[in-house]
Amino acid sequence: MKKQWIRCLAAVSLIVTIGTGAGTVLKAHGEEMAGKSGGGISRIEELTPEEQVGSEAGTATEQSSTEEEKPKEIQASGKTAAAKKKTKGNLKKQLADNGQTFLDVSKGDVRITLSGATGGGLQQSESSLNPKGYWITGTTTSNNIEVSEGVKTDITLEDVSITIGKADTTTTKRDCINVSHADITLTLIGDNKLICNTGSSVTGFFVNTGNALTKDGMDGSLTLQCEHANEKGHKCDKSCGSLLAKGNPELWHVGAIGSTLRNMQKAKESGFANFTIRGGNIEALAGIHSPGIGSACLSENSSGVYISGGRVEVYGGGHAPGIGASNDGRSRETKNIEISGGDTVVIAVGD
Repeated sequence: MKKQWIRCLAAVSLIVTIGTGAGTVLKAHGEEMAGKSGGGISRIEELTPEEQVGSEAGTATEQSSTEEEKPKEIQASGKTAAAKKKTKGNLKKQLADNGQTFLDVSKGDVRITLSGATGGGLQQSESSLNPKGYWITGTTTSNNIEVSEGVKTDITLEDVSITIGKADTTTTKRDCINVSHADITLTLIGDNKLICNTGSSVTGFFVNTGNALTKDGMDGSLTLQCEHANEKGHKCDKSCGSLLAKGNPELWHVGAIGSTLRNMQKAKESGFANFTIRGGNIEALAGIHSPGIGSACLSENSSGVYISGGRVEVYGGGHAPGIGASNDGRSRETKNIEISGGDTVVIAVGD
């Protein structure tokens, strides 16, 4: 029998239980949480190789109009405009108005490492990590996004749509987005959809399973927020950025947001922790035996889920909690789940 928890939180304390995850406890209070800012976009600026050197160092100067034509600015109204090609120089990368490197996942896999970004339409890989972060858009059924261990950066997702994988696959490209062992803030603009089909058609342990949004291990951190999260008094509504993270509900061990079954035997990769939602319209739906948000079965515990804003709906798959550690017949602990903010809405359903 499914258990459902629905609450529009006020600034009072409460303790409730979500789903069937062993020891799943929510602590809700009126404390506000600090976080990072996102940033809107009003133009895309195209950089040639020469111009980018100065930009990355933060000391770029204007070039004389007699030497080279200035970068063209592309105006947009809340949405990313298509960038026009420069007539001079070879395009190296584009910058969003907030200084983030512009990437298009429809043009190739996006990889963000300690040395910067590759793919996503870049004609030349970055030589260093952009301190402003990365602005990603695009629709794809073949490419994905991966952030390497140790990276700390901000990523804006604008109308990103990634569908990846298939049942019983042998491919190594299993997740829509993987941010394991990194410290990432994802700012949501528009409608973003991550659909993962990398699951099993039958029960059992399979190494080729994935998630819509993967964070393996108890280290690193992941924050989701809308672009208005740092505006004082902001209350999320339907106009705020959204994220649908979905594991195929007809397949086993394909998760929505959390750790993966494929890595449960590796101590460093097992478990789920340090996850925050500060705003946005978030919907997480998992496949069979996978939590909507949390750690995969047979893995370590789930610890540290903090929701301080937004409208959040979470649905665990069969035999799994909405939020927490999946029940695999062993004693798995779910702890440190905190929900705060008088306008935060959370719906969590487990089986």
